[in-house]
Amino acid sequence: MCPQNYMQFLISQEDIVNNKFTIKGPEARHLIKVLRAVPYEKIRLFDGKGKIYSGEITTIKRDVLSGKILSKIPCNTKKFKLRLFVSLIKNERFRLLLEKVTEVGVNEIIPVITSRTVFGIPKDRIDEKHSRWQRVILSAVKQCCCEKIPEILKPIAFSDIFSCIKENEITLILYEHEEKTTVREALSMSKPESPILNLIIGPEGGFTEGEVDYAKKHGFIPVTLGNNILRAETAAVVGCALINYEILLQNLRV
Repeated sequence: MCPQNYMQFLISQEDIVNNKFTIKGPEARHLIKVLRAVPYEKIRLFDGKGKIYSGEITTIKRDVLSGKILSKIPCNTKKFKLRLFVSLIKNERFRLLLEKVTEVGVNEIIPVITSRTVFGIPKDRIDEKHSRWQRVILSAVKQCCCEKIPEILKPIAFSDIFSCIKENEITLILYEHEEKTTVREALSMSKPESPILNLIIGPEGGFTEGEVDYAKKHGFIPVTLGNNILRAETAAVVGCALINYEILLQNLRV
């Protein structure tokens, strides 16, 4: 979360020279025309790759805003990467999912088309949708003061998930018919050399038995989030939050 009275805005490293910064384009317009930024106002700047700065606005000219860097803010970088494979769902709910999993600390999101995915995207609209998803994620990052912008890929087929996984990564699949193994228990059974954790979440109708069996053959551990059947977007948020919390408890975070 951002410090009180601070706003976080994206800036390229090329726009920081000799401890002075320049903000142009959409970020500058938002600051000037929507937030009514004024000289001497303090803001928080980030490059989306892990570098964060405290800055102060000095001049505002039309669509360009300039200022000085006050300090570099230390980052609490995680030692592990959380990759989420999630089935496509309806537009508004998928946007909500992207926003909330970004807030709870996901690092990479890969939309998936499963046997029961009911919401598809025409091929000629994939680029448009992908750009919208990126904007949703960026907005969430700015609001919650994440250090890095999560990457979102274009949709892939369920069978293509397993080519994305490397040996020794933690691999979990949320499955409504799993009754015993919790996220905590699954993590305690996994001690990867590579600190990357993969989580698969299915569509509204859940995974087919064949998909779950296929995932298990590739090393995925079915886990439960409890007795209740959750919506896909709820399961995504709860699953990602639980994983971050449990790994924090295991002292795998700086």
